[in-house]
Amino acid sequence: MSRKMLMILFTCITAIALSACGSNQSNTYEKKVPVELKVALKVPENANVNEKVPLQALVTQGKEKVKDADDVKYQIWEGDNTNDSKYIDAKNDKNGNYSASLEFDHAGTYQVQVHVTARNQHVMPKAKITISVK
Repeated sequence: MSRKMLMILFTCITAIALSACGSNQSNTYEKKVPVELKVALKVPENANVNEKVPLQALVTQGKEKVKDADDVKYQIWEGDNTNDSKYIDAKNDKNGNYSASLEFDHAGTYQVQVHVTARNQHVMPKAKITISVK
């Protein structure tokens, strides 16, 4: 075989080998979509002034209860005034439940939003509670 023919053959084999490697790499880097983090926020619809109100959030991912959330806080504000909100840290009950309690000092309609950060996701469900005078 001539030297020119060997160079052409070598170039073809190299090109085939490199193209085969390239197609395998694209399969290696496929993105896996994480399972969605879900939060079931449980807040009573009604309560009375100066009554201890329980706040609960059950955090799950698929069928698994999330016992290791990075951060869970409750944000509470009256009406639509989010600028005057306050935050309460939740207690990790170690079974996927994150709880807190709060007493409201006057009647009104309040929003309760839980902020859950866990497993590179952030979820913020919201509920409404009406506080009345006994």
